[in-house]
Amino acid sequence: MDAIKKMCEDFLVKKVTSTSGNTFLNELRFAQTYKLDNLVKAIVDKAVHKLRLHDFKSHEMYKGDEIEQHIYKQIVEGMVEKYEMNWNVQYGIVAHPRVNAVNYPI
Repeated sequence: MDAIKKMCEDFLVKKVTSTSGNTFLNELRFAQTYKLDNLVKAIVDKAVHKLRLHDFKSHEMYKGDEIEQHIYKQIVEGMVEKYEMNWNVQYGIVAHPRVNAVNYPI
Protein backbone atom coordinates (compact mmCIF):
# COMPACT_ATOMS: atom_id res chain seq x y z
CA MET A 1 0.00 0.00 0.00
CA ASP A 2 2.85 2.39 0.79
CA ALA A 3 4.32 1.79 -2.65
CA ILE A 4 1.04 2.80 -4.30
CA LYS A 5 0.84 5.91 -2.11
CA LYS A 6 4.41 6.85 -3.09
CA MET A 7 3.66 6.34 -6.79
CA CYS A 8 0.59 8.58 -6.54
CA GLU A 9 2.52 11.24 -4.65
CA ASP A 10 5.35 11.15 -7.21
CA PHE A 11 2.80 11.54 -10.02
CA LEU A 12 1.19 14.53 -8.30
CA VAL A 13 4.58 16.16 -7.63
CA LYS A 14 5.35 15.93 -11.38
CA LYS A 15 1.91 17.35 -12.14
CA VAL A 16 2.50 20.30 -9.80
CA THR A 17 5.86 21.10 -11.34
CA SER A 18 4.41 21.12 -14.87
CA THR A 19 1.20 23.06 -14.13
CA SER A 20 1.07 26.76 -14.97
CA GLY A 21 -0.74 29.55 -13.16
CA ASN A 22 -1.99 29.02 -9.64
CA THR A 23 -4.09 25.91 -10.37
CA PHE A 24 -1.39 23.66 -8.87
CA LEU A 25 -2.64 24.86 -5.47
CA ASN A 26 -5.68 22.62 -6.01
CA GLU A 27 -3.45 19.64 -5.21
CA LEU A 28 -2.96 21.05 -1.72
CA ARG A 29 -6.35 19.66 -0.67
CA PHE A 30 -5.18 16.14 -1.42
CA ALA A 31 -1.73 16.74 0.08
CA GLN A 32 -3.18 18.06 3.34
CA THR A 33 -5.82 15.33 3.64
CA TYR A 34 -3.40 12.44 3.14
CA LYS A 35 -0.32 14.07 4.73
CA LEU A 36 1.78 13.85 1.56
CA ASP A 37 4.87 15.73 2.70
CA ASN A 38 6.75 15.62 -0.62
CA LEU A 39 3.72 17.00 -2.42
CA VAL A 40 3.28 19.76 0.17
CA LYS A 41 6.96 20.67 -0.22
CA ALA A 42 6.64 20.81 -4.02
CA ILE A 43 3.56 23.04 -3.76
CA VAL A 44 5.16 25.36 -1.20
CA ASP A 45 8.37 25.66 -3.25
CA LYS A 46 6.48 26.43 -6.44
CA ALA A 47 4.19 28.93 -4.70
CA VAL A 48 7.16 30.74 -3.18
CA HIS A 49 9.24 30.86 -6.37
CA LYS A 50 6.64 31.14 -9.13
CA LEU A 51 3.58 32.96 -7.75
CA ARG A 52 3.03 36.60 -7.05
CA LEU A 53 1.16 37.40 -3.85
CA HIS A 54 -1.84 38.54 -5.89
CA ASP A 55 -2.01 35.16 -7.67
CA PHE A 56 -1.80 33.33 -4.35
CA LYS A 57 -4.55 35.45 -2.80
CA SER A 58 -6.84 34.98 -5.79
CA HIS A 59 -6.94 31.19 -5.42
CA GLU A 60 -10.10 29.66 -3.92
CA MET A 61 -8.14 27.81 -1.21
CA TYR A 62 -6.75 31.12 0.05
CA LYS A 63 -10.15 32.80 -0.08
CA GLY A 64 -11.85 29.89 1.66
CA ASP A 65 -9.30 29.59 4.48
CA GLU A 66 -8.63 25.99 3.42
CA ILE A 67 -4.85 26.13 3.69
CA GLU A 68 -3.47 24.65 6.91
CA GLN A 69 -1.82 27.33 9.01
CA HIS A 70 1.70 25.87 8.95
CA ILE A 71 1.59 25.56 5.13
CA TYR A 72 0.17 29.07 4.73
CA LYS A 73 2.94 30.38 6.96
CA GLN A 74 5.65 28.63 4.89
CA ILE A 75 4.29 30.11 1.66
CA VAL A 76 3.87 33.67 2.93
CA GLU A 77 7.18 33.76 4.79
CA GLY A 78 8.94 32.34 1.72
CA MET A 79 7.39 35.02 -0.48
CA VAL A 80 8.40 37.79 1.94
CA GLU A 81 11.96 36.48 2.11
CA LYS A 82 12.10 36.34 -1.71
CA TYR A 83 10.84 39.93 -1.99
CA GLU A 84 13.29 41.13 0.67
CA MET A 85 16.20 39.43 -1.05
CA ASN A 86 15.22 40.89 -4.43
CA TRP A 87 14.81 44.33 -2.90
CA ASN A 88 18.18 44.10 -1.16
CA VAL A 89 19.88 43.02 -4.39
CA GLN A 90 18.16 45.76 -6.38
CA TYR A 91 19.22 48.48 -3.95
CA GLY A 92 22.63 47.05 -3.07
CA ILE A 93 21.86 46.49 0.59
CA VAL A 94 23.83 43.75 2.26
CA ALA A 95 21.89 41.80 4.84
CA HIS A 96 23.50 41.67 8.26
CA PRO A 97 21.99 40.02 11.34
CA ARG A 98 22.32 43.15 13.46
CA VAL A 99 21.27 45.67 10.84
CA ASN A 100 17.78 46.07 9.41
CA ALA A 101 16.89 46.52 5.73
CA VAL A 102 17.90 50.20 5.60
CA ASN A 103 21.26 49.68 7.36
CA TYR A 104 20.23 51.14 10.70
CA PRO A 105 21.56 49.28 13.74
CA ILE A 106 18.83 47.37 15.56
